[in-house]
Amino acid sequence: GNDLVRFPYTAGATLNGGSGGIKRYNKFNDYYTIPVIDRENGFIAFRMRLKDDTSLVELRKLSDVKKGVNKVLGKVVIPNDLFYLQGFTIDGYDLYWYTGDTNNKTYPCELALFSFKDGSLKKRISCDFGYGPDGKYEDGFREPESIFLYKDPKTGKKSLFAGVVTGAVGKRLAKVYAYHSKENAAKFGIDLAQGYQGYKLTQNNGYSNRLPDGLKSLKEFRRVGFYYMLTTETKTLSDHPDRGNAGWWLNIAPADRAGSVIQTLTRNSTGRPIKILTRVVTNDGNAGEWSEISSSGNLPWANLPLKNGAKNPDSNFRLQFAVQGGFLFVRGRVTIPKKDGVDFATLPASARPQKNAFKSCPVAGTTGERKIVFRSNGNISAHGLIAKNESNATYTYIDEIIKLD
Repeated sequence: GNDLVRFPYTAGATLNGGSGGIKRYNKFNDYYTIPVIDRENGFIAFRMRLKDDTSLVELRKLSDVKKGVNKVLGKVVIPNDLFYLQGFTIDGYDLYWYTGDTNNKTYPCELALFSFKDGSLKKRISCDFGYGPDGKYEDGFREPESIFLYKDPKTGKKSLFAGVVTGAVGKRLAKVYAYHSKENAAKFGIDLAQGYQGYKLTQNNGYSNRLPDGLKSLKEFRRVGFYYMLTTETKTLSDHPDRGNAGWWLNIAPADRAGSVIQTLTRNSTGRPIKILTRVVTNDGNAGEWSEISSSGNLPWANLPLKNGAKNPDSNFRLQFAVQGGFLFVRGRVTIPKKDGVDFATLPASARPQKNAFKSCPVAGTTGERKIVFRSNGNISAHGLIAKNESNATYTYIDEIIKLD
């Protein structure tokens, strides 16, 4: 069963059924009952779910319930088409009833006003609030949740607050809307303006927002704010630069006048150095290359794939590149075919110098050098070999720093 109980709030206290200031009261029925209180008028209402699933709401004086006096001031029987309860509140002899199931599947989202004086339905309205910034409910999900009547203690003016939840499982967004009297609309408008944030950067509890379900690429998503994606979610994003490697934060900065935004990814890891990548995405969805930001003073080395018969003779010294502070860094040991002008690797666009850079790199197996060209089109080429004993030359040592501009 269930009891009607009352207890004073005490910070940090643990209460149990036999002590701790808990008082029990008679609810005068044997049904599942939900109470709400109208403190201003000294009323309490009991919503009872009867055996046939009908909802009956009774109005009583709060003082009578405290004294154990069984006196009903008025009753409302809720019509069957408003059966699905999502919250109710009272104001004197007025009962506000909030109904609606998920996405209006069976029961539409509505607010209804009843009178305890004669049990009549005075008004009912449809509720379609809760849309996201794109005019749709986040992840195609919406469910009404709870209402509350507020009365200004000085003016007596009223506001009816209604909650709605949107978003997929694990990504729920709780939103509150209000039907205001004219005076309260101005009052709350001023309060909001004082702390107004034009962009909803995080959830109300300070946690990062979650990405919408079904997102295929990050360049499709440009909504300003702070987001978090799980490792499994990164695997579904075609343009994530390090899929399946960790969870990541995504920060999207406000757009410029042309509508371009900056997307910044930060890897969630404590056992490895923090990894930060950033890029620009234009208003029409064109994305630049991800650039890694050094966060530890260490260069962000990445392997360079080889081509045209070139090989890494030692797995500990693969051909690698890094970009930092306007400079290109290249290192590794490479066995390169001895023909003149062979292209053995290609740098990504973000690591290409504006002008061709020519370097002399030592070779192994004999005393000598190989001319290596880092071209503006990204190709790394090997040219003439000058060596004491050319036939003994094996791989080429590369350890170069090139100014990109």
